[in-house]
Amino acid sequence: MKLARNDYKYDCELTLDLDDSLTLEGSTVKFRQVMFNLLSNAIYAVKEKQSDDKLCISITSKLAADGDIEIVFLDNGIGIESERIDEIFKTFVTNKPKGIGTGLGLSLIKDFVQEEFNGAISVKSVLGEYSEFTIRIPSKSKLMSIKKDIDSHIKLLGVYEVW
Repeated sequence: MKLARNDYKYDCELTLDLDDSLTLEGSTVKFRQVMFNLLSNAIYAVKEKQSDDKLCISITSKLAADGDIEIVFLDNGIGIESERIDEIFKTFVTNKPKGIGTGLGLSLIKDFVQEEFNGAISVKSVLGEYSEFTIRIPSKSKLMSIKKDIDSHIKLLGVYEVW
């Protein structure tokens, strides 16, 4: 699959494993912002990786054993330095070069996940290998479809398949 966004194209495998039945309560706009930022960051990470390895992004959603909704963004891009993991959710902290990242995206994501959805976000990463962002949100009454929202953001970002 080729992914295209704005002015660059590259080979990447995008895998979606989204549970159609999952819904959550909260702001659709804020949820979309969370999805947009995480997907944008994953695209950036795989684009920046200089490797002969197959570049991959996967997004999964499922109902965890404890009843929480779990959404995972995994990429095999450039990863994050271990000493920066604890800081990446702070305002104005970015791993991107000056002029590319503002340091607001992950900070906003954390605030939205905690305040709007009463959830949590965590990250695991190995520099040069992968990053995995996991969102856990308590399951609530039906309001929005997670799968439909993620699908719409893939289209919004201009990510599409080229055959």
